[in-house]
Amino acid sequence: MPDVYTLRYRSHIKIDELLSWNQNRKVNWGGSWQDPFAPDGVSEHLHELLYLIDDMPEGRKLTVTRNHGYLYTNSLDVIETVSNLEYTLSQEIRQVDLAPAGTMKLKNPKYAYRTYFKNQRLRHEDKERLAEFLKTQPEVRTGPGFNDFLENWNNYHYVQQNHFVDHNDLGVITMLQLVCPIKIKKTLELISDK
Repeated sequence: MPDVYTLRYRSHIKIDELLSWNQNRKVNWGGSWQDPFAPDGVSEHLHELLYLIDDMPEGRKLTVTRNHGYLYTNSLDVIETVSNLEYTLSQEIRQVDLAPAGTMKLKNPKYAYRTYFKNQRLRHEDKERLAEFLKTQPEVRTGPGFNDFLENWNNYHYVQQNHFVDHNDLGVITMLQLVCPIKIKKTLELISDK
């Protein structure tokens, strides 16, 4: 929708100010045959959309760029109302199923938990002890990036926040911290995504 960014301020006065400012700065100096002025009715459409958004139930969020707006909501009625507006140029509707907090959905999880590490630097000897420990644990799977870090980057000692291990027993976390002082970011329960 043209100039939908003016809704960012949630103010009818601001919509008029921004549209007026845009109109005054658009000058065709003879270099373009394109009409630099906004189509008719944009102001009325923006005000109508702002009234509509203000009347929506809680649990909605509008993010905007120049001529694109993204409306996030849990209400199907709101989605239907906005998609029936004749002045929105294109629409794409997506539905997302959220996983419960503290879980991660995978197609076929083979482990019960995934533990991520914080960004941190390990001493050389701590990294070697950690690599040896994880090699001897068949019930622990190291993520591909973490595995590459442990096996191929001998002189690199910085653990990234996307490094992880998969495991079935929460006692593995205690064992990791006994082997070396590695900081844990979070542990998520892995659940099956139908």
